[in-house]
Amino acid sequence: MIHSTSLEVLAPASSIEHVEAAINAGADAIYIGIKGLSARPDNWSFSLTEAQEIVNLVHRSNCKIYFAVNAEIGEYNTKDVQELLGHSTCTSCDALILSDWGVIRLASDMNMGVPLHASTLLGVYNIPTIRVLEEMGVTRVIFNTNLLIHQMAKLSRSVPSMSYEIISYGGLCFNDNRRCRLPHYISNGNYCVGCKDNYRYVNDQGETQTFSIGFADIDLTPIISQYVSIGVSSFKIEGRTRSAEYISHSTSILRKAVDNYLASEKKHISYYYI
Repeated sequence: MIHSTSLEVLAPASSIEHVEAAINAGADAIYIGIKGLSARPDNWSFSLTEAQEIVNLVHRSNCKIYFAVNAEIGEYNTKDVQELLGHSTCTSCDALILSDWGVIRLASDMNMGVPLHASTLLGVYNIPTIRVLEEMGVTRVIFNTNLLIHQMAKLSRSVPSMSYEIISYGGLCFNDNRRCRLPHYISNGNYCVGCKDNYRYVNDQGETQTFSIGFADIDLTPIISQYVSIGVSSFKIEGRTRSAEYISHSTSILRKAVDNYLASEKKHISYYYI
């Protein structure tokens, strides 16, 4: 159910259970991956037939649905991208999350009538890039996770006509997530990345230390207002490969934070006019 026209709680999904968990927890929008074209293994993405069922389910709940087409696109799968963009299921979604300049140009030239979002994997770091994307028909930039808040503020305030989104809950890359070459693999049905694994270091005395090189999950809900103040309007949860319980929990937490902010703003405006 849409709770606000100005701020958005965006939840991940890779199964019907995920979708239902996100809807019940108060998501405004849900993003899914398309098999073969998403930056996740196919186990965690949907075929076009499955995606259409998800579109119907989400729209019946008055939520929005976004398709992530953010895998590395080579010449071997450009035909798959063209077929996707021309498919009726694709044109029934509410936005496409794209990470390839050529695909953005292709989607723009096709005049699909579907909003285009520039993925964090595209790597947007400066004002000229945002302006070029806007000229190409992109309506939202998902800030790269390497940007600091003052850098985001400068970009958003320089191009206020663009919509902005951040990853506000879940996993965060400790390096440039466009260039990560750590292994991504499936283990016992779970999606794994090298930075989330535990490693062992054995010193010269034979003593063993276990450590991880990745960041802990982030939670920006206590400081939502700071990001709203710089122009962020969509708050994304990372976690397409996690459990339905995680999606329910994280969506509920983010929903509460956004609603509390909106309530405080409404109260402030009421006092102002009094």
